[in-house]
Amino acid sequence: DGSISPYSPREYLSAIHNPSYRDVKNKMIVKHPSEWYHKKDTSIWQSFLNTLTNDAPEWKAYSEAYIEKMVWMQDATKLKLGPMLWHMHPVMFLGAISQIKEKAIIFPFKVKPKNDIEGVWKRYYWAASLSDSNASQAIFGRNRSGGSRKHAARDLYSEPLTEIVAISNGVVKSISPYYMGTWQITVEHTTVDGRHFYIRYGEVDHASIVVSNGEQVQQGGVLAKTGLMINSATGQHPGIISGQTVYMLHFEYYPGNSDTPPPNNTSTLPFKRRSDLRDPIEILSEGYRNTFDEGYSQSDARMPISELNVSDKGKAFIKGWESFSSTAYNDSEGFCTIGYGHLIARAKCENIDLPDELKNGITVAEADDLFESRIPVFVSELKGSVSSDLYQYEFDALISLLFNMGSMRKAPLLTDKLNKKDYAGAADEFSDITNGGVSGLVKRRQKERSLFLQGVYDSSH
Repeated sequence: DGSISPYSPREYLSAIHNPSYRDVKNKMIVKHPSEWYHKKDTSIWQSFLNTLTNDAPEWKAYSEAYIEKMVWMQDATKLKLGPMLWHMHPVMFLGAISQIKEKAIIFPFKVKPKNDIEGVWKRYYWAASLSDSNASQAIFGRNRSGGSRKHAARDLYSEPLTEIVAISNGVVKSISPYYMGTWQITVEHTTVDGRHFYIRYGEVDHASIVVSNGEQVQQGGVLAKTGLMINSATGQHPGIISGQTVYMLHFEYYPGNSDTPPPNNTSTLPFKRRSDLRDPIEILSEGYRNTFDEGYSQSDARMPISELNVSDKGKAFIKGWESFSSTAYNDSEGFCTIGYGHLIARAKCENIDLPDELKNGITVAEADDLFESRIPVFVSELKGSVSSDLYQYEFDALISLLFNMGSMRKAPLLTDKLNKKDYAGAADEFSDITNGGVSGLVKRRQKERSLFLQGVYDSSH
């Protein structure tokens, strides 16, 4: 606008190289005239070129030639490009693309299931553990046929004929009839990060299958649509949810220890499946994060526990459960507590003399200080008990659990499974730490388990 900038060239240079300014600048997408559009005789260049006429005539000739060589957009008539274009940092743009490509596994639906944690059928939550209050027939390991066998998959309930997509690249190994008029597609998957396993996409609609045996499939490519089971003897849909018609995907997982795809069924109890069948919860949870959590990238991999600390989201999650109290109170175990669950003594408040600084209550700021003073204790406890790599949200979930129960010694099975890298098994242990089923703890453990498995920071009660 003709005004003189108050900043010197040195200050501009310093700002450009300052990481906080540089990172913001590099992420900007800006619309401005392109130097590839305007030729040397257009008005946009005249002020610059006129200055060179007297000051640097040789540089003017060079600049005019350079401008003419750079211009191409007006010649690309089919593209119909105007002078004003959106510009972005090329390296940042390629980095964003690479993050998308790094998502080794996606969810088999493009939409969240109807039996998601906040779905219309959340009582049949697909990621529940066996001991959760919303553990239903949809989850792995539930009794079938009057207890003579167990459910071999996780069922994702859907709208009628919802598209099912390949969770990663792979090869179709079998297509065959399945339960009650539905079909199954078994795919041998190999991910971009080198994992190899088999997925059975079961109970799909036969007429909707768009792949064939031996066909290569790409991540995100449609395989079929969710099917509807009909009992051939009665001609009726089974009563999966009373009074409802349920379309679904039956999702089975085999880690790929064999070079041959698993058969549909075997006589081996309890699952009547090949012995390498496993709960698909980790695969589905990873795909869920990659598909529905916009802030998540596969580059956010499990890290050595020694490098982790509680995130700000983790602290907010814990505070949401502990709630703030300005005055001392007895917690669920009868221990005197204040602030955000800060333990004063392992005795009732009325049986002790409160410290002088707590007798008249505390402020939120003082409660924050007390909270921050306790967090390192639990971080040290966790790192001293567990050696396996963890995602940030897994670490946060475990600190929340520790903050509530006090010591990992109270959860030996959880500790053992974590150290064996049995993450799905460790998640199920959360549900057993409820002081015999105290309702508030049951709810908290469910939310901590969802955080551990899916990175969902939800402290709503």
